[in-house]
Amino acid sequence: MSKPEDVLILGIGGAGCRVIRNLLSSGTCPFALGAIDTDREALAPLQESARTACILAGSGWTWREGSGCGGDVIRGEQAVAKERHAITALMEGKKLIVTVAGLGGGVATGGCRTIASVARAQKIPAVFLLVTPFSFESFARRKNAEECIDDLLPIADIVMRIPNDLLFSMLPSETPFEEAFAKSCEELARSATGICGLLNCENSLDSDYAGFMAMLKGKKCSCGLGVGCAENSEGLDRCGIAVERMLESPFLGGSGKLENADAAIVTVTGGADLQIGEIKRTLEIIGGLLPKTASVLTGVNVGSTAEERLQVTVICIKYEQLPQPARRETAWTAPVTEPPQPSSAAEAASVPLEQGVFELQIFNKGAFANVAPTLFKGEDLDIPTYQRREAMINKGTTSK
Repeated sequence: MSKPEDVLILGIGGAGCRVIRNLLSSGTCPFALGAIDTDREALAPLQESARTACILAGSGWTWREGSGCGGDVIRGEQAVAKERHAITALMEGKKLIVTVAGLGGGVATGGCRTIASVARAQKIPAVFLLVTPFSFESFARRKNAEECIDDLLPIADIVMRIPNDLLFSMLPSETPFEEAFAKSCEELARSATGICGLLNCENSLDSDYAGFMAMLKGKKCSCGLGVGCAENSEGLDRCGIAVERMLESPFLGGSGKLENADAAIVTVTGGADLQIGEIKRTLEIIGGLLPKTASVLTGVNVGSTAEERLQVTVICIKYEQLPQPARRETAWTAPVTEPPQPSSAAEAASVPLEQGVFELQIFNKGAFANVAPTLFKGEDLDIPTYQRREAMINKGTTSK
């Protein structure tokens, strides 16, 4: 298990910076924080805290001057790529990177590839927690987001795509727009810390980074993510409270999302007081909500960041194309049959040699019998050569 400061939560773009601000204001996040944006004003509140390492991308370009990239993906990519050296220094010494971003705009959509490239070059495990645009947003934004994910899948370790539309499944339609976005940022912040805690604790079961990669690496899918916590002071049934709050997470999409999942990662995190009975009950409740055909990876983590509380983290996965089961390759060998051997040389000489007869089909012109024939040197070319020349087949019944 790494120290909390060895884990970096990196927000990129407007949505990513809002998530970092939420983590700062909560005052409970033990992990290192970083932010990248081309907008000087968006970074200003974060620069006031000594905890956050901020990178103003493209600040030296006279045509930008810290005013943002106007949603231009190419400009965003260029701005972030220009800061590759600063990003490398920010990641140095880290054991895990969790990048949080909202796709569709310029900086995050264009810059995530650079983040993945730097993490890969430094051999640091990297998780991308990416929120895609609402269905009512412009086609261009949704197209940019999909192209970004397609580009990330071959080079990033884990890409978790969370549709913003999941908010509709839990929030009433009359919810004010600003409140919905605030709820989105709050939930993303909780999800990021949940993933960090999940991957940074001592694992008592099989939920670890390798398990995450086996389920998510290179696979295009949509994810629902729910995090539920319960403090010791809230009563004896803290596992039931945590599961109930997990099901209410806006980015999970409700219990229906679990019922239709192709795969799921379920983890219970607690302190030294975590009891085996709580673990059993929690995993049984969630297992009952998942389909029997779903691949389920379960984990139990014990860490100092979860003292005096129990946390349930569930990631439900719906693949766009179901992974094909690995097939065991076996070498094929043709059966070898040996011809019967004569018992003696005399018998071998007495066996007559006969060639099999090749059955030649007698050709009939049928409906074309009254059609003018194709003649060449007096021969009808519509009739096969062997038939019009009355070829005889030597059956080879004699050795002469």
